[in-house]
Amino acid sequence: MLFVAIGDGESGKTSTINALMSEQDVSGRIHEDTRTVGIEIKRWTPRLPAGRELTFQVMDLAGQAVYSTSHQFFLVRRAIYALVWRAREGSSGAAGSAMQLLKRMVTHWMDSLQLRVPGATFLCVVTHIDCVASEGELRLQTEYVRRVVVAKQRDLEAASGSNSVLPLRVLNGGESFRVNCLHGHGVPELRASLIDITLRLPWYGEQIPASYLQLRSWVMERLQQGRTWIGTAPSRRLMARCSVWARLIGLWCVGAADWQSFSQAGAECGLDDMNMHIATVFLHETGALKYFGDVPAVLTRCAFLLLLRHATKPQG
Repeated sequence: MLFVAIGDGESGKTSTINALMSEQDVSGRIHEDTRTVGIEIKRWTPRLPAGRELTFQVMDLAGQAVYSTSHQFFLVRRAIYALVWRAREGSSGAAGSAMQLLKRMVTHWMDSLQLRVPGATFLCVVTHIDCVASEGELRLQTEYVRRVVVAKQRDLEAASGSNSVLPLRVLNGGESFRVNCLHGHGVPELRASLIDITLRLPWYGEQIPASYLQLRSWVMERLQQGRTWIGTAPSRRLMARCSVWARLIGLWCVGAADWQSFSQAGAECGLDDMNMHIATVFLHETGALKYFGDVPAVLTRCAFLLLLRHATKPQG
């Protein structure tokens, strides 16, 4: 299951992920030279009652403006999104300029999700709650964000009603989960809610064709070899450009092969052409690879596929 942390830079996304994955419910301080560059990908298997299993592929998207263009490539339907925002110091209700910036950030991400993955599931998380002057001020800020989310959700529902597009699924009524990652406050509650939500999604326990799983295993074997794969570029120059782009957003590009090799692997798994496309989209939606299909305006009619190598940093 994909869990994707989105939001502005320095909002606490990495700390929230580290705290969720920690048995102590806490995260160390994130120093400037260890902040997320491009994207950080991890695997997390939380403890569940006997007889149940769940593994998250966690994507931590860097929030700096320079990476904003690349975010759209990592928004997929089979995921839970956590919109992480930082509590403001010294803000006074909705009139503060900082809160207006926060409003623009929230509506921007809701629009991005709705445009890219209509019907996506997302929740809000507020961090640095210990930096706010008072509990009353924190309530003002979280209520302000809740009203922004609810109002935007209402607009999306009105727009989607006319074109039969699913609106975003907003969890917890738009109320933000409050966490202090340095001390662990609110982290167990967020973790429990996230697990409970995931277990109730239609994709949990879904029956997957064995051939799709075999192809996924083929992909995973190459990831374990440290290979990132780009397929069907019409020229070496374009392949090189794709490699540079992959490195800029924090991926590795170590080797290349053509689409024929991938198709051959699919055929060996018993997939015909139609099911090969469906299986590749499935792997894209579950985060095993990034597949953008036929995108002639961008890559001159080439299929573009990346295998994402799991990147982990030492935990502080």
